[in-house]
Amino acid sequence: MSSLRGRRNCRFGCIAFLGHTSRVRLTDFWDRMRQQFGRTYADSFARDFVMAELGGRTIHEALAQGADAGEVWRAVCRTVEVPAKLR
Repeated sequence: MSSLRGRRNCRFGCIAFLGHTSRVRLTDFWDRMRQQFGRTYADSFARDFVMAELGGRTIHEALAQGADAGEVWRAVCRTVEVPAKLR
């Protein structure tokens, strides 16, 4: 994982590391979350819903602690009914 130097908060409270390719994956992740849950509820779900698939953490907590956005998305897909086109 990159050092904490050079990090900044994303629009949705997640952590992005400047110059790191995970920024693109986080953008895709949040696009899919908004498509699945809607703009407002996506952030609420990510902030409030504790997921066993994420070790008892919320999406925001998992991402802030360095979880891979792709793994987090797959956990969302296993937890809620996500249409095949978004998987």
